[in-house]
Amino acid sequence: MRNINTLNFILLLVLFSFLFACSEKKSGDEIIKTDIETYKVFHHKDKNYSINIPVDWYFQKKKSATIIAYSSKEGNDDAFRESIDVVVINSGFNQRNNGTVEYSSFDLDQFYDQHIKMLAETDFNIVVEDSGEKAINGKKAKWAILKDKANKKDLRLHRYFIVDEEKAFIITCSMQNDKFHKFGPIFNEIVNSFRINV
Repeated sequence: MRNINTLNFILLLVLFSFLFACSEKKSGDEIIKTDIETYKVFHHKDKNYSINIPVDWYFQKKKSATIIAYSSKEGNDDAFRESIDVVVINSGFNQRNNGTVEYSSFDLDQFYDQHIKMLAETDFNIVVEDSGEKAINGKKAKWAILKDKANKKDLRLHRYFIVDEEKAFIITCSMQNDKFHKFGPIFNEIVNSFRINV
C-alpha cells in the first residue's frame, strides 16, 4: 500500500511539473502572424530588447552578436542563407576626480558617421547605396543600404543604428541582391518589431 501511495505521489509530481513547464512562457513562445510571415518573439533579457524572428529560421545567441538568425535553406543549391543579427555596444564611462563613475551616452549621428567611416577604411568592397532616418517603435534610427560581395555573390545589407542612453544597437539584415523582392519585406517587418524594453 505504501509503494502505491509513493508511486501515485511521484506520478502527480511529474504531472504537475509537466503542466507547469508547459504553461511557463519562454523566449520565442509568443507567435505573431502578419500578411507576410509568421514570427516568434525573441526577448533578450540581458541586453534589454526584443525582436521578431520568422518561426522557421534558426537563431542563437552569440558573443560577437547578441543574436543571429538564419533563413531556412530554400533547396540543395541554396549556398547563401539570409540572416539578421543584432549587436549591442555598451558606452564607455568617465571616472570623475571624486571617484564617481559616469557613463557617457551615445550620439546617434556621431555613432553612425564613425561606423560608416570605419567601413570605408576597412572594407573596400562595401559601397553605401542609400541612407536615411526613420523611427522604430518611437526611437530615432539611422539606416544605410550597403552593397557588398562575398564568394562571388552580390549582397545587399540593410543596417540600422539605434541608441538608447548607454547602449547602441546595430541591426544588420543580409541577403543576396537578387532575393531582395522576397526578403526585403520580411526584413522590414523584423526591423520594425525591434523594441528596447525599458
